[in-house]
Amino acid sequence: MKNHLLSELDLLNCMSEDLQLDLSIEADAIENQIKANDNAFLIEQKLEELSQTIRIKWICKNIQHTSTFMRSPLQTPTTYGGTVHDFSYERNIETTSLEDKIQTSNEQICWNNTALAFSSGMATLSTLFNSLLSFYSPSQNNPLSMVCFADYFESKGLLEVIAREHLSITYADTGEIDFNGFDIIYIEPTRYDWKMNYFDTDQSFENTIEDKKKFTFIIIDSTLSQDNTTRDAILAKCKHQPFTVVMECSSGLKLHQFGLELCNFGYVNIYCRKDDADIIDSIKLKQYIKKVRTLNGSALSFESASVLDAPFIFNEIKTNHYIDRVFENNLKLKKNTRVGGLFKEISTAEKGSPFVVFQIENNDLDDYGYLMGVLDDQSKQAGALFYRGSSFGFRHHRYETIIPDNKVRKGLFKIAMGFRKGPSFEFILRFMRELSELNNMRELRTRFPAITPVSFDHLD
Repeated sequence: MKNHLLSELDLLNCMSEDLQLDLSIEADAIENQIKANDNAFLIEQKLEELSQTIRIKWICKNIQHTSTFMRSPLQTPTTYGGTVHDFSYERNIETTSLEDKIQTSNEQICWNNTALAFSSGMATLSTLFNSLLSFYSPSQNNPLSMVCFADYFESKGLLEVIAREHLSITYADTGEIDFNGFDIIYIEPTRYDWKMNYFDTDQSFENTIEDKKKFTFIIIDSTLSQDNTTRDAILAKCKHQPFTVVMECSSGLKLHQFGLELCNFGYVNIYCRKDDADIIDSIKLKQYIKKVRTLNGSALSFESASVLDAPFIFNEIKTNHYIDRVFENNLKLKKNTRVGGLFKEISTAEKGSPFVVFQIENNDLDDYGYLMGVLDDQSKQAGALFYRGSSFGFRHHRYETIIPDNKVRKGLFKIAMGFRKGPSFEFILRFMRELSELNNMRELRTRFPAITPVSFDHLD
């Protein structure tokens, strides 16, 4: 336990040094507590507070600096870190240095690629969809077809917004997608649903197209993915497919900011075949999407661009280490918890995911509300840092119930194990194992009778 706490302290010290923040007094005090074997939960609370201090100080320094520039600046804007982000007005900001960090290299030599940054993951998707609708201009004589292997409720909501005449949207229940049948293919490699099904690239994109006259755009939302397996497999399969563009997008808020949630941020990597360069290439397509981004107002703010100008953001080694640990912790939770009792199913994606989905019988909201009340009560009694809250990829650990459709009182309950190992991590593993030994909700209510459940009545 001591080693886990010291390791977390060391990582936070490195982060504060990268940002040139002097937190040595706070860090030294925590180190002394660890060496003195003080209460591990209290030490972990101090570590959490230290991470939040780093977050707040860095954000404040950047806001103080960027606020000296007008939204239509008279002088060349520079971030707190000294990087130039030129713009005549903020909505058309150039974030070239950040996009250069985002841009991925790929060993498959037949693709060119470039990157774009956006104000959020959903802003990324929205801008891409609107760009493609403008690009295609669907009409009676030029109908547009889209297939989706996706289930994230906000993405589905966005698709409802863009729905229109001469645009057909089909949802695929399996990973078997016929490349020939659609103009736009939208894929969540890990589908955000109760099963967390993984997209099987082996079953798709097999047939070569000989006389294709329209582009096919493949959009991959890798927000829940640990690596680039799906993207690389699709690029390999499509390298000989004419008129093909692959776009890999993601929220950059979750796993790329080391649990600090510094600012909303999304991005896309755009891949165009070199053989199609005379017709369309990644740079030209980037310029087209940038124009839509400016008109939509979906670019990063200058403050966000400055906050993201931190040495560890998109540092490949540090980022991969962080993501791998988050996925490892969630996999351990899944393996440690019994299936078949209280929890009828426990799901992560085939290749791992940043949270674990638990299903109780009927997925009833009232039952999930009681379960969350139990977790809240027992976590507080133990002193564990286990919070009711949204999202995933934090240094600490969270749980929540998502309601995909307000008209149906069914919940999707998930636990998002974070990066940190320590007493709270061990408490969650132990307590979830104990709960999984119960057979049903009746036994849970009997075992913990004096619980205030979480109410979802505000949804009515």
